[in-house]
Amino acid sequence: MLPPGTKAHTHALLSELAKTGRVENAYHNDASVAVTHPWGTLQDTNAIGSLWADLRRALPDMERRDLIFVGGANRDDTRLAGPRASHLVAALGHLQGTFAEDLAGIPATNSVVHLRYGEAHWLDGDRIRQSWCHFDLVDLMIQTGLSPLPVPLGAAGAWPGPAPQDGLRLGDAGCEGVDALDTVFARAFDEDDLAVDVLRLMVSALPRDRIGFGDAEASMASAIDTS
Repeated sequence: MLPPGTKAHTHALLSELAKTGRVENAYHNDASVAVTHPWGTLQDTNAIGSLWADLRRALPDMERRDLIFVGGANRDDTRLAGPRASHLVAALGHLQGTFAEDLAGIPATNSVVHLRYGEAHWLDGDRIRQSWCHFDLVDLMIQTGLSPLPVPLGAAGAWPGPAPQDGLRLGDAGCEGVDALDTVFARAFDEDDLAVDVLRLMVSALPRDRIGFGDAEASMASAIDTS
């Protein structure tokens, strides 16, 4: 059960963090953040502060722009040891700003860039206890004109959020249709795949009747039946 106000409060903390860089207002003193290389796992607010110092130095006028913001109860997982958060909040979006100084060895361009992110956060009380953050540095390199990967077969670039622009699910209302969604995932994917857990959390909190997910679900099920 997601405690009332969890999503709205976490969203407010992260928005203020992007504006001010004041990590101590968003995180517990002994919090930890697992983040993209080269930062790695950061323990306590001093280490987390170094990450945000790097980000704010590179993008001094940054704006946090969430496209999807959802949350729900965390599930038991025998594959992982140690204490687990009882609930999580997850976000997809980008940090937009002027790329004024180098970041993680990527040369600055003094032009506007969009640093995409995927995040999950455990709000414990009034601040965040643990975070998992992926910053798409490869995409940032491509925006600067570098070519770290072979030419992709599909269309590269920033994918838009839900068409109705209602991916920010900050209220406390529950989600419907999760059981049906679980059935599709169970038939389509290996249940030992950690990526499925993340995808299930992100998609199950969205209004499928408004973004066309129902059609995609039906197509997926049909493809499985005929394979």
